[in-house]
Amino acid sequence: MASNFTYKRSIAINAPLIKVWRILTDPASIKKIYFDMDWKTDWKKGSPIIFSGDYDHQYFEDKGNILDIEKEKFILFNYYNPDSGKKDIPENYTVMRFELEANKNETIFTVFQYGFANEQAFETVTTKWNFVLLTAKEMAEKLI
Repeated sequence: MASNFTYKRSIAINAPLIKVWRILTDPASIKKIYFDMDWKTDWKKGSPIIFSGDYDHQYFEDKGNILDIEKEKFILFNYYNPDSGKKDIPENYTVMRFELEANKNETIFTVFQYGFANEQAFETVTTKWNFVLLTAKEMAEKLI
């Protein structure tokens, strides 16, 4: 059963919303932002999403689904790691949401994630998301 821990963090990016959206949905950009991981999907509601790459010289392939999406506003998706040892059932997926909001000359990028297996999983993800947010900010601001 998933824990009650929820991660939420926002970052202000000095770039137009459309540029931040492109970074979050472009395969080459997302790979740079998210630890050299490939994200394969068509970015449509109900579509599968495959997360793959190498971790510690081991190939992995995780999966999820696009639960909802509104172009240039938000992406809601879930994530399952088959190596977790847990059954592939909805209760064992974490849920993530990327939100974008235009605010004057900047874009507010907010990440939510919930459904962690335990506190340790929550703590691990916190460190990773901090890196992702800062890398997305850096990339978007260079594209201006």
